[in-house]
Amino acid sequence: MVLPSAREPGRLRQADSPPFSKGLLSLLIFKRASATTIFKAGSPPPIILHEACNHNKCRMTSTVETDESKPSNSGYLPELYSPEFHSPSTNIPSALGLTDTTNIQNPAWAKLRSSLCDLRDSSGEFAELASPTHILLECFDGIEKAARKQKDYISLAEELNTTVRVLVQYIKTPTVQIKQQAEEIKKMINRGAIRRLVMVRKNQDVVVQEILNSIANDGSMGLRLEVLNPVRHAAYDSSFLAGFRRTCTEGTRIPVLSDLKQWQHDPNPDTPAIYWMKGMPGTGKTTIAYALSGILERHKQLGATFFCTRNIPGCRNVTRIIPTIAYQLTRNFAVFRFSLRRALANEPELASLAIREQFERLPRDPLEEVKHKMPDSLVIVIGALDESEDPDGVETFLDILFRYANDLPVKFFLASRPEPEMHRRMMQQLDVNARDPLLLDDIERTLVQADIELYLIEELSSMTPARSQIGQLALRAENLFIYVATLERYIAGFRGRLVNPHQRLNSILSLAPSSTKKHAEIDALYTAILQSALEEAQIEVGKTNDITLVLRTVLLAREPISVETIAVLTGLEDPPRVSFVLQSLQAVFGQIEGTTLVLIRNSSFSDFLLSPERSGQYSCDVAEHNHLLVERCFQVMKRQLQFNMCELVSSFVPDNQVNDMQERIERKISATLAYVCRFWVNHFVNSSTMGNVLVMLKEFLNNQLLFWAEVLNLKQELYIGVAALLKAKKELELLATTSSRELITLLDDALSFMQQFLAGSSVRPTLYLYASLIHLCPRSSTVYKTYSKYIQGWFELGNHGSIAEHVGVANLDVLNSSVGSGVLSVAYSPDGARVVIGCENGTISIHSAHDGSLLTGPLFGHTDWVRCVAFSPDGTRIISASSDCTIRMWDAISGAPITASFKGHGRPVKSVSFSADGRRIASGSWDNTIRIWNAEDGMPVMEPFEGHKWGVNCVAFSPDSKLVASGSNDHTVRIWNISYETLIPATTVFNGHTGSVMSVVFTPDTKGLISGSVDCM
Repeated sequence: MVLPSAREPGRLRQADSPPFSKGLLSLLIFKRASATTIFKAGSPPPIILHEACNHNKCRMTSTVETDESKPSNSGYLPELYSPEFHSPSTNIPSALGLTDTTNIQNPAWAKLRSSLCDLRDSSGEFAELASPTHILLECFDGIEKAARKQKDYISLAEELNTTVRVLVQYIKTPTVQIKQQAEEIKKMINRGAIRRLVMVRKNQDVVVQEILNSIANDGSMGLRLEVLNPVRHAAYDSSFLAGFRRTCTEGTRIPVLSDLKQWQHDPNPDTPAIYWMKGMPGTGKTTIAYALSGILERHKQLGATFFCTRNIPGCRNVTRIIPTIAYQLTRNFAVFRFSLRRALANEPELASLAIREQFERLPRDPLEEVKHKMPDSLVIVIGALDESEDPDGVETFLDILFRYANDLPVKFFLASRPEPEMHRRMMQQLDVNARDPLLLDDIERTLVQADIELYLIEELSSMTPARSQIGQLALRAENLFIYVATLERYIAGFRGRLVNPHQRLNSILSLAPSSTKKHAEIDALYTAILQSALEEAQIEVGKTNDITLVLRTVLLAREPISVETIAVLTGLEDPPRVSFVLQSLQAVFGQIEGTTLVLIRNSSFSDFLLSPERSGQYSCDVAEHNHLLVERCFQVMKRQLQFNMCELVSSFVPDNQVNDMQERIERKISATLAYVCRFWVNHFVNSSTMGNVLVMLKEFLNNQLLFWAEVLNLKQELYIGVAALLKAKKELELLATTSSRELITLLDDALSFMQQFLAGSSVRPTLYLYASLIHLCPRSSTVYKTYSKYIQGWFELGNHGSIAEHVGVANLDVLNSSVGSGVLSVAYSPDGARVVIGCENGTISIHSAHDGSLLTGPLFGHTDWVRCVAFSPDGTRIISASSDCTIRMWDAISGAPITASFKGHGRPVKSVSFSADGRRIASGSWDNTIRIWNAEDGMPVMEPFEGHKWGVNCVAFSPDSKLVASGSNDHTVRIWNISYETLIPATTVFNGHTGSVMSVVFTPDTKGLISGSVDCM
């Protein structure tokens, strides 16, 4: 559970779990020790309440000097001092019968004493709990008196009071260690040690913050925070990429870091909250960002970090930046954690919202609530934004950041390349929200060269090059730190590999750039490294093609891949041969520590290989090599996929209940198979002429589809499979050939099955994939015909076919009986797998169209009747319109709200409709207007359409999305001609009905319109 903050004493949730008693007393005395559980049988699972000094940010001294000037063995105790504390000779009143609180100066301490008395009295037969509570009460006057004038300790007392009140409810297994801690407190008071424990102001804020962090850091809250799904590899101190990320060499980048420090601590409220550092590849942006992060961390002024990396899936996803930042803030700052927990308790799906809503609900709202309690000069560091795979998402992120940054109690440091769109968007905002960007390319060349020389002197110290050589290398670097970092690795060679560093140094110094163009020096270095590797390969193994295959495979891999996977994807089938290549290219390749995963060290080298103008014969033909890779992917799946991959025995037992499931997965699903199952489609859509690849795709769909789905379901990644099939279908639609059309039919069949299976539940047993054939697939489907042989004998179907072929009245009855409220609106999903229902009680729910089972919901948000529901054309979203005058959008699979409610109508909204392209939403209301909304963010894109005299009952888009029709209680039908350019609608009025018009629909060719009215015409 998460305890209420100091501002909310006593507020508890009934479902909260009990805290740990030992953690409680550790907090009271600021003592480090391991936790012990106290909870009732039948109560919720206990949670861990970590001790104050156990927090990973703790910087307290590990010993405290007693009056005898000997180190105490009582753990971490901050040095605090109180001149008001009892002297060692002070008599301590007995706790027996002590309930009088008249001498307590503050109500918080009175409540805490009262709660401790209740804990003592409720301990009953548990003597091991009663005894330490008695002792603690004996010490209470001394603790309270010493902390009486400290406001922060009053807040702490309120927090601890809440802890004790919960503990009283969950007593079961008291521990001897509690008594030992209480005895330790008593000894400390008698020695006068508490004097130093309470009053030294210089450590007070640290102590309180650490204790609040510990109170916040309990197990149930940890589980709740996991819904944010943070990207841990994106943190600056991630161990996963520790070998690839480094800070500045000591003594370098002094002017830049000084400028950052001045900006960070500038007290002027008009100081822009955003600092943008831009620079070309290799200028050291990321290294500076890491150095800044380390400095901020040491001074406890680091809010959060997110470093984008193009070859790590989560790190290139811009939609994960905000949830990850919010998660890190909760780990570092308890007051923020307390605030965010309330939002997550009510809306756990916040992390799945659009970027704009993510920012508003995750960091912005909690930070605004606690901004006066947050430490000063906090900075959030975001690096390499240009490496995100979604430029549009980055623009949205920057827009929302510039809008709110100056109102938040943190500052933001951004580092990126000056990509044109990003540069344009940033420059538009500089006058108001951000300072002028620091362009690393513009820093005085002599300063950068001096820093580069310092770096080289340190890194090449083992070979002591001449000062003149150092100077020449610094000149060649052309302000690019990546040049000297790569050079150092090349000269030093691979560990255990015999190289002559002096010979390599001289060879680099003798190089003459092939041109005077930009990047000439770094290109010459990269070329020399590749030439050297090719020469070694020729001498050692006689095969220079190994270098090319490995180089291009690692370059185009969608994530870091193992040596074994490289061997398979290249066709070398010999890991030692791959290892030889990697060793010869260690200057540009790196291996993640503790693994065999390989990736390119920096994006500058990737840029070089992808540019034929720069790399010449070494350049990578992306389409051609992806063609090779997708062939290898299909070959691996054909060879390794099989029925019942992990030898499961039941389609009824969920995967997470199979005891050794993780061991089975690791044993049966190789790293190579896992990679190709996830990423074959990425290589497919980027490959050259299809040819034999289309044949392989057809064979895959006919023979390995469900085995592939098995692997993804076992690894909880089935959603990746659905996305892959959609991407493949989109690519084939561009070909428009006979063979591609045949494949699209197969893909539609596969998609229908997998989407329905995924919509049913995210935790269905893997073998249920085959059982689902019975009710999700018509007998005529390719999926059923191919894979039903694997379930022969599982079910007796008789001669009646599958349930999917007999959906009828019985299923409708099931839907009707399971809703529990009057149904006002229904809609089918585009694939026919789901039905969404809107009800009188303000809820919507999503059901299986095949058996009527509830898939998601009921979903709460509306406060009045839900008048209309509709699916988006792609089936991923649902919109609902209500008598509460609002429209809401939901994720069609999870049911999570996608945006805040669409507000603007003044009376009940009767009808909503998606445009065929999914970009716009039209709504009609009894306020006599029609409104057009942006389907992405719920913002209006035009002024309301006015013309109807009475309420609007229905709206519909034309198939080409250019027209909107509306029907009204004024007996008329209107057609609105929408212009995205002028945003000014033109209208045509149709008269003829003599009653309210309740429905309108366009003909498929847009040339006709049909309307229905209560006038029976």
